[in-house]
Amino acid sequence: MAIKQVGIFKLSEAATTASGAINVTRAMLNARQVVGTLQLGSKGAGDVDDNVGMCCDKSGNVYLSDPGNHVIIKINESGKINHLAGSAGVSGRNSALQNVAAADARFNTPKGICCDNSGTLYVADSGNNQIRTIRDGRVGVLAGNGAGTAGLVDTTTNPLEAMFDSPLGVAVDNAGVVYVADTGNYAIRKIYGSRVLNICGGASGNTMNARASNITGSNAFFAYTNAIAVDANGNIFVADPTNNVIKKITPNGWVYRFCGSGGSGHSLGVTATSTVPAEKAYTCDIAQPTTVQCDRVGNVYVTDEVTNYMRLIKLNQTGVPSNITEFHEAGADVRNCYLGMAVGPNGNVYVAMIDN
Repeated sequence: MAIKQVGIFKLSEAATTASGAINVTRAMLNARQVVGTLQLGSKGAGDVDDNVGMCCDKSGNVYLSDPGNHVIIKINESGKINHLAGSAGVSGRNSALQNVAAADARFNTPKGICCDNSGTLYVADSGNNQIRTIRDGRVGVLAGNGAGTAGLVDTTTNPLEAMFDSPLGVAVDNAGVVYVADTGNYAIRKIYGSRVLNICGGASGNTMNARASNITGSNAFFAYTNAIAVDANGNIFVADPTNNVIKKITPNGWVYRFCGSGGSGHSLGVTATSTVPAEKAYTCDIAQPTTVQCDRVGNVYVTDEVTNYMRLIKLNQTGVPSNITEFHEAGADVRNCYLGMAVGPNGNVYVAMIDN
């Protein structure tokens, strides 16, 4: 098992190049502030879904899912690490109980995690095909039946009757609506009240979704969905690593290609213009995006990876990108250097990294 660290990237301290890109140098990286050092269970290396779930609450506490150990971890602002829920190294499910003490909760390869404005955590319990909640020391089931059976079943009456297939990503908006990257179903699901609905996808496809194509959710497809985020305006961002793009779903149901040309290179794209401010992002090359997050002012953060290259990109509200950090070492496989990423309430970016 590899030792991982959670480091803070203070963007105000990063160097800015003449071209406007934000870059953290190797020296700055080595001198980064470390929030915590912990040992996570290993799930292998080099897979686009090998990332851990990660989020921050409004107080600056950091939460991580540990899929290899089947637990949820909390790191407070002083760096203290707490075992929040689950039993280390023990997988399972709570099929008969809807609300259990955190120590009695059982997860099976938990992945995505997010936090709402009230402090409730939502976890994509991937191996159990459920969405779980954690609040005040109790763990419940938000949606998904207790059998752990995979499927694509919506409901308008009882979310516990819904079915998912290996959900990897989860996000929550300001109104408490939960969105799920339902990976095995190539779908984006929406949970609100007693309803679980498929809003986009549902079948595998390599539809690139050009920026102005006005593709509706029912006609949009994903080749893969491993991460999801939602901004303050209700726009949903989905990482589609097989297509090498980030897709954007607007509140009115249109699906666009927000970032990525479809190639797997590392160019930040052509120079932005005043008439097409997002053109730079549209032509930006990203390679197998692994995580996507939004901050409170509308910036979008993405990590992408290929052999010998790992990068964290920031895109502003109009979609113009800049590098924040990158690893690029000849002869070294640096994939999974960034295992998770979250944006704190103060705008700092927290990154779970291999300590190398």
